[in-house]
Amino acid sequence: MVSNAAIFDFETNPQITGVAELANGEVSKQVNFTINVNNVVEIAASDFTMSIDENLANGTTIGTITLDNPQGDVNFSIASQTPQGVLAINSASGTLTVADMSLLDFETNPKLTGVITIVNGGETSQINFTINLNNVTEITASDFTGSIDENSANGTAIGTVTASTDQGNLAYSIVSQTLAGAVAINSATGALTVADAAIFDFETNTKVTGKIKVASSDVSKEVNFTVNINNVTEITASDFTASIDENSANGTAIGTITASTDQGNLSFSIASQNPTGAVAINSSTGALTVADAAIFDFETNTKVTGKVKVASGNVSKEVNFTVNINDLTESPAASKYSSVKLTAPLGDGSSKNFIDLKLGTTYSTNDALAATATATKIDVGYYYGAIDNASLASPGVYPATFLDLSGWGLRNNATIFKSTLTTAQFDALTTNDDLTTAFNAQTSPGVSRSITGLNQGDVLAFRTDPNKAGGGQIGFIKVSMIEGTFNFGDGITLDIIVIK
Repeated sequence: MVSNAAIFDFETNPQITGVAELANGEVSKQVNFTINVNNVVEIAASDFTMSIDENLANGTTIGTITLDNPQGDVNFSIASQTPQGVLAINSASGTLTVADMSLLDFETNPKLTGVITIVNGGETSQINFTINLNNVTEITASDFTGSIDENSANGTAIGTVTASTDQGNLAYSIVSQTLAGAVAINSATGALTVADAAIFDFETNTKVTGKIKVASSDVSKEVNFTVNINNVTEITASDFTASIDENSANGTAIGTITASTDQGNLSFSIASQNPTGAVAINSSTGALTVADAAIFDFETNTKVTGKVKVASGNVSKEVNFTVNINDLTESPAASKYSSVKLTAPLGDGSSKNFIDLKLGTTYSTNDALAATATATKIDVGYYYGAIDNASLASPGVYPATFLDLSGWGLRNNATIFKSTLTTAQFDALTTNDDLTTAFNAQTSPGVSRSITGLNQGDVLAFRTDPNKAGGGQIGFIKVSMIEGTFNFGDGITLDIIVIK
């Protein structure tokens, strides 16, 4: 019988020889013996242990099971493994590969174990395998898609790339983008912002695309980004500058704001102006006109400034406007005297029934007689006519039945007649030019030095005696009030405008 099985190894002792002694009682005999050891198939394989990184791709080679002295064909198979299905083995070569990379996750399965069956020459053997997973840095990041309105300013936020890592800190960088330089990314946060506002024009570019690198230490991942550019209403409008003559009437055209939009219709409004109320704007056309003519006086305001709001829908833009006021050579203001009252002539010469039309000063007969020089200033006097109505006459034709002026050595002969002006037209006269134009439009009845039958509201034209010093001046008289027609204390109230 075999007493030491280890000796029966063909590779070490293919033959065992020796001498055996046979005994029977006192008789014995020695004989030689030879034992040939048959060579049989033996499977020599060791348990398999190694370490690999987590997250290796499917098909990645892990290692190969080897036999010390295989004979003939060898077959390898996985008898069991934890987790199930993680590895595959080549039945002929014994090469282990990744079968399900999702299970190679250190956080879930830090170690893989199992049993491998080996069949060779009719012999079967099993070995254990242990594969330790190395924990490596992992990055999770998603493609980014966002939208932003066109014409957004540099620095405007677009959005943030979503990413995470299980180790260390993330760093972000732009790998590529179309169009180049359109967006920037915060290297620490992944926040995307507008870098070149000129690119964000829907009419030129409807979107910006590119790739972003997300890295942690020596591990990185690339994701795509897409920024869609929204088409919004755009308004183009220019500041406005123009000039206009002072004293322009209300409604006078100044000019039109230049503006356009790519969508809808424009509306215009005054946002502010200085002085307030100076100009008006057509809400549909943007045409500026004079709104308050009194403001357009160069001596008071050399210009009008402000802002105009141009809008389309809920989009608007403000532009500046400047209207320079041109200084014109202006006619001097005429002299005006209001509510000048002349009273009926009294026999004692004390009533103020005469007037100097140039100065609006009233005189009595006694005033005139006291100094001849004063008499020369008197242009017309007030009296009652033959039919008991209010009348005016120059001293040269003043009726002697009321006052005898024959003692006046220098009696003026002013011309006076009813004009075609209304009281409103009289009130509108302000300058020498206004007055001259209105006077020249009248038709003089010839030599007319007195006028009778006056009524309230009459407007008279006059010219002072051109043959006297300072004479020849023109003007108008408005009859504002007539008090009675019979009593000497009654009077007439006049408004007077005369060339200054």
